[in-house]
Amino acid sequence: MFYICSSGESLVETSLYIAARECRNPATLTTLLKRGANIDKNCTASLCRNACSTVINAHLRRLIFRNLALKKARLSHQQPVELNKDEITIRQNCPVMWEYYQNAIEKLDRMKATAKFIRSCSFFDLLTKCRCKIAVLMRHRQFQRLFRSFGRGGFPIFADDIMEAFKHARKYYESMMDQEELIYEAA
Repeated sequence: MFYICSSGESLVETSLYIAARECRNPATLTTLLKRGANIDKNCTASLCRNACSTVINAHLRRLIFRNLALKKARLSHQQPVELNKDEITIRQNCPVMWEYYQNAIEKLDRMKATAKFIRSCSFFDLLTKCRCKIAVLMRHRQFQRLFRSFGRGGFPIFADDIMEAFKHARKYYESMMDQEELIYEAA
C-alpha cells in the first residue's frame, strides 16, 4: 500500500509499520525495536527500501492503469463514458501516469478498430471475452496460426496481456479436449 502526499510523491511505510500490520511473530517487532526502529516515523524509508518500492510501485501502478483503461474501454464499447473522479485525481496529481493511461486507452481504441485476425476475434476480444468463448475458436487450427502471424507490435503496452490471455484460452481449450476424451471413453 502506498500513499500520495500533497507533493505527489509516494510515501512508504517503514519496516516497523509493515511488521506490526503483517507479522504474527512478536519477536520480529521486538528485534526491530531493539535495533532502533523509530515508532514515530511512518513516511520515510531507507534508500534501498525506497528504491525497491519505487520500482515495484511503478510496475504495479502501470498494471492498475492498464486494467483501469481496459475497464473503461470495455464500458465505452457499450456507451460513452465520462471522466470519473479517479481519472480526475490521476490527471491532477500524476501527469506521467495520466499520459500512460491515455496512451493505454488510445491503444485499446485502436485495438477495437483493428481487423479481426480470425472470424469474430480481435486482440481486444481476446483481452475482454470469456476464455471459454475463445477456446471454442481454438478448435480451428487456423486460429492459432493466424494469432502467431498477426503482429502484436502495434500494442506494446498490452502485448504481455494478449499473450497471457491467449495462453489461458489455450489451457482452457486443452482442458476442454481432455474432458471430451474422457466423456468419449466413458460412453
